[in-house]
Amino acid sequence: MDPNPPDGPGLAFLLEVYDRSSGDPSKCVSMFVVGERLGWERELASRTAQDLMGLGLIEIRTLSGGVGLSAAGAEAVNAARAPAASPNAPLGRGPVMTPVERRLAEDAGARVRTEAVANGRLSPELEADLRTLAAQTASPRPKTAIVCACLRSMLDAMDPAAHAGRAAIRALLGE
Repeated sequence: MDPNPPDGPGLAFLLEVYDRSSGDPSKCVSMFVVGERLGWERELASRTAQDLMGLGLIEIRTLSGGVGLSAAGAEAVNAARAPAASPNAPLGRGPVMTPVERRLAEDAGARVRTEAVANGRLSPELEADLRTLAAQTASPRPKTAIVCACLRSMLDAMDPAAHAGRAAIRALLGE
């Protein structure tokens, strides 16, 4: 199954299903209400829903037009909404980090902490960012967007003289 989101009307429909169900695959929403919210006729809503079902992004739940998000559909929405990453960045290619990306982020966090403690510059803000990074990398599904945002925040909170830590973070972000 292709984890990439559809484009055009299919993407608009999928995003609306995601939003109306709060991203919860167990919830059911009406394909016709989704279409109505997009300003569509029932026929276009039905045809678009069928196309998305064929792609495995939504699932039929009721015979009266109830549909729900599939796991692949949720992943496709997350990919569509993920911030664009630099093509040179080791992080940011998908909504959930790979084990290699996780290890790189853990290593960068350890480097930043070691350098900040050694220089006596571990601020409460930097400590909070390091804890957020640790919580995400400990998660069974660490979110790339959260880790990238945390790393950017760490750059702002770090001592400008922290060259090794800054270099590690910038390399991860592709900057």
